[in-house]
Parts: sequence; C-alpha cells; structure tokens
Amino acid sequence: LSAVGLGVLVTTLVAYFYTKNTVESLAQGQITQALNYLDRETDLQARDMAIQTSLVAQEVVLRLALDNSYLGLSARAAAQRKLEIYVRSGAFDRVYLMDPQGRLVMASDPSLPGKLEISDRRYFTQALSGHPALETIPVSRANGRPIMVSSTPLRGPDGRILGVVVGRIHTETFAREMLNDSRIG
Repeated sequence: LSAVGLGVLVTTLVAYFYTKNTVESLAQGQITQALNYLDRETDLQARDMAIQTSLVAQEVVLRLALDNSYLGLSARAAAQRKLEIYVRSGAFDRVYLMDPQGRLVMASDPSLPGKLEISDRRYFTQALSGHPALETIPVSRANGRPIMVSSTPLRGPDGRILGVVVGRIHTETFAREMLNDSRIG
C-alpha cells in the first residue's frame, strides 16, 4: 500500500511540475506575442502620423496663408477649414502652421494663434532644418498633457522652407486608437 501511495505522490509531483512549466511557457509566449504586436502597431501608427503630417504640408493653401498680403489673408479662411478637416478626420487632435520663427500662425483651434511659441522644441528645429520629426512630449505647452507630435517642413515651389506643419495627438488618444480593435490575451 505504501508503494502505491508513493507512486501516486511521485506521479502527481511530476505532473504538477510538467504542467506548471508548460503553463509558464505558454504565458511567456503569449506575452512575447502581445508585445511584438504592440510594437508593430505603435510603429504603424507613428508612420501614419508622419504621412498625414506630410500630406497636410502639401496643401498649397497653407503656403499662401503664410503670406502677409491680401491673398494670404484670403487664403487663411480656406487653410483654417483644411486644418479643421484633418482634425475631424481623426488624424490629429490639433494641427498647427508655424512660421520660421516658431510662432503659431494658424491652428485647427482658431483660438490658439498668437498664444503658442515653440521655437525651442526639437521637433520644430528639426523640421525647420528640412527633416520631418516625430517626438513624444511629456508636458504640452497648450494643455499640460502628454502628446505625440509629428512635424514636417512646409516648402515653397522653389524648395525653400516657408514654415513648419505640426500635427499633434494626445498619447492617451494614440494608445486608445492603437488598441481599439485589438484583443490581447
């Protein structure tokens, strides 16, 4: 009888440790798979944000809106509508048009121009030097919340940099959109 009891005990211990190792291995595989998925999704969302910013910068009306002439003043109304469309489409929370000095000329939120200056931000200086930028800002100057920012130079027909287009989204919104349809686990 003691041999049978010892056999049951050994069999139970072997089964326990084998099952435990199998479950831990499966959980680790699941976590690795989920993290790889999140990494790919984050990369795709960031690329999409950069592409959207580049599309905004191709809007001819934005170039005209930077001009201080009568034509520039007329173009600002149309440019304002374009910026608002990009926000309504969900591409960004806000879109800015900055002059080369880092002053906000136009924004999807019409109450902001004249209230924001970003000449010291890396994403602005990088875009002003001709290179698109994507950056996470822990504290937004506009509202104090963490944001993701994509910026790209706004070029004239001759290739000269006229200003900078900035698209921004709250990191909370970015994460929510990224995980909206995903089921992890």
